Amino acid sequence: MGPKTDGLKEKVKRDVWSDRETDFLLDLYIEEKEVMEGDFNALITKELKNETWKKITMSMIVEFPDSKVRTVEIIKKKWNNFSQSAKAAIANHKAGLTETGKWLITLTSKTFHY
Repeated sequence: MGPKTDGLKEKVKRDVWSDRETDFLLDLYIEEKEVMEGDFNALITKELKNETWKKITMSMIVEFPDSKVRTVEIIKKKWNNFSQSAKAAIANHKAGLTETGKWLITLTSKTFHY
């Protein structure tokens, strides 16, 4: 029998990405930007986008064989988190540029990290 948890969920370790891994993901996404951000049409289908995520995932696995193997879902989540953080940082910066009479730009509680 394993240790008693009294109904509590076991704590899951956070997936830590190196800067190189994040930069590589960014490069791969940029290479496929037309497919990933394009509107669905006869050429850009849901299947093509899914295949592109699989291609990105395989490239990550090949480039970083000693890292934890990540699924398409994990890589998509990392991209979405990265993208949202970047958008928030840009919006915060733009808001600070339009303020008047303040010496300091107020930052949100989250800092932009990738």
